[in-house]
Amino acid sequence: MAFANKSRRIGFAVLAVAATAVLVWFGAGMFPLWPLMWFAPLPLLLFANRGSWRGTALVAFGAWLIGSLNLWRYLHTTLQAPFLLSAGILVPRALVFMLAVLLYRALGFLRVRIQPRLGARHRR
Repeated sequence: MAFANKSRRIGFAVLAVAATAVLVWFGAGMFPLWPLMWFAPLPLLLFANRGSWRGTALVAFGAWLIGSLNLWRYLHTTLQAPFLLSAGILVPRALVFMLAVLLYRALGFLRVRIQPRLGARHRR
């Protein structure tokens, strides 16, 4: 039974990474379809409600980094930027997104912990 739950979580994580990476790939870059960026975080935010904080951080960072690789050819080949400069442009964007998803997760857990107390207070 534990194996089924673990494989289900891994499958959901892979699906969240794939969906977000595809949406970011086509929603950002040189010729973006900008409405896709509005939907890009949604799979990861759904995963953040169920996953551990470490898994959520890893999935969020990986998805945004993979999706941002559409700029790699432009940065590294067209502009001939060094590897570290190209990575220095893409990695901080993924880190900021990871922190935003972790903040969403933390605020979600805070809301779940405070809400029952507020409901008990209003019953009196």
